[in-house]
Amino acid sequence: HAKTFLGMNVQTLFWCLANVSSSNEKDRKTAEYLIHQSAQSESFVVWLFEIISKSESEVGESLKQTASILFKQQLLSNPQLLQKHQDFLKQHLPQLIIYSHSMVRQQICLVFRELAENNFPGEWPELLSKISFFLNTHQQDEHLLIGSVFLLRQLCKLYEYRRAEEGSRGPLLELVEKCFPLLLYMFRHALSINTLFGVNISLLVCKTFWSATQHELPPSLAKKEVLKEWLQTLKEAFSKPLPQEHQPNVALRFKWPWWRVKYWSALVLSSLFCRFSQHQLLPDSLGPLAIAFMEEEAPSLQLHFLHVLSALKEYGYLPPKLSHVCLYFLDNCLKKKNSYLVIKPHLKTLLEIVLPLLYFSQEDLECWKEEPIEYLRKELDSLDFISPKQSVVNWLVDLVKHHPKNNVDMIVEFIVQTLQNFQGDKKKAKEKDGGLLAFGCLSFHLKKSNKHKQIVRDILLSHVLPEFASPHPFLRARACWVVGQYNE
Repeated sequence: HAKTFLGMNVQTLFWCLANVSSSNEKDRKTAEYLIHQSAQSESFVVWLFEIISKSESEVGESLKQTASILFKQQLLSNPQLLQKHQDFLKQHLPQLIIYSHSMVRQQICLVFRELAENNFPGEWPELLSKISFFLNTHQQDEHLLIGSVFLLRQLCKLYEYRRAEEGSRGPLLELVEKCFPLLLYMFRHALSINTLFGVNISLLVCKTFWSATQHELPPSLAKKEVLKEWLQTLKEAFSKPLPQEHQPNVALRFKWPWWRVKYWSALVLSSLFCRFSQHQLLPDSLGPLAIAFMEEEAPSLQLHFLHVLSALKEYGYLPPKLSHVCLYFLDNCLKKKNSYLVIKPHLKTLLEIVLPLLYFSQEDLECWKEEPIEYLRKELDSLDFISPKQSVVNWLVDLVKHHPKNNVDMIVEFIVQTLQNFQGDKKKAKEKDGGLLAFGCLSFHLKKSNKHKQIVRDILLSHVLPEFASPHPFLRARACWVVGQYNE
């Protein structure tokens, strides 16, 4: 071992990385020992960088990924080492990120963010110009263009949670002004093609816009015409029909890039709506923009969200995160009179779409069988922010709280119909659980309403109490919970 270590170089390190997971115990232990020893050398990081930089024909992707993990660990765990190599890294790391594959890129980008955090813009003033150059020169190469936008997004993430009053968003404002017009052009082009490249660019642009506007809208975007162009493109990405090709299997569909673009564009649009709907809390300079947004953009935006939610009927599926964002958006619409008037004609259809999200699902059944305590925690935890079921409950509660007239009767009608459809049919036990959940969550209103006193009594006697003897354990648990909601 000692003799081999004395001759350690990049070729030896290459052998070590290839054998660190070898089935041959002797080779594996030798590789582990040599990596541990060579990590103490100042050249170790440079050797790793050289291996990551090699082409795929020279180094396999799995070996490059192993090298990238070691590279990240070495530099982030040793600030002095990062500082020692910072000049070299500032010169070469951005190009390495752009040219690397996604799995490697995800590792070494953390080093880039740490480096930028400590040096940009003061000690690294050329970085923004370099990224802008990459965006302009790599238009014809799909892989390099994705890497360039990825790099831009990593720089934006540094300012994602910084507020203007902290006085540290100046570089971000320059970045947005310099790069976002080109980013918008790329976004539009990406949406015009139904390819994996197009959807990946769209996804990165949505994430970058989100990072840049998380706390406030940069001045270059807070212009009516500029914002309108971005809103039109985001709405197009949000409502774009899903391609028939490239469809994933059921287990992987929530990771499908086309669904993820819808989620991120919905997140951005919902955030802008929530911000501008409370224009009294905004700076005076944004007041006219907020009013124009609510009058000109918000109505069509609401229809876009209703359209996307209809995918629950069309496809029988909507990713949980996307369902949550859509319902959160519609929940906020209930709190503004003009916004409510837009969705009011669609409430009956909307109820038909979202109430099935309350049904006891296959995932609920598996959780009930394997981890019943975790199932109860999820059912009772009102702070489960990405649960579609909890989002539907919140929406129903706010609908009844803010607009009870006519809506309570319509919801109760849906609940009674769902419960009557059960009639002991084992196949519809999951639907009954959803109906009882809706009935229970409206107890704050129904148990105080003289108008609904008789129907509440009928539901409790005919549909709740009999479930204490149900052959389905989850219905027995639901019956206990409902009685607890109406115990007064």
